[in-house]
Amino acid sequence: TAELYGDKASNYDISLQVKAITYHDMLIESKDKKWIAQVVVDV
Repeated sequence: TAELYGDKASNYDISLQVKAITYHDMLIESKDKKWIAQVVVDV
């Protein structure tokens, strides 16, 4: 089971495409019995 948080893409003017996901500032950790993942995308 997963819970995802974010915003609708339709709320933004998206004119670039994601090139890659980078390991820079990537975070995967267990906190308060939940897993948290954070990624940075290159555009």
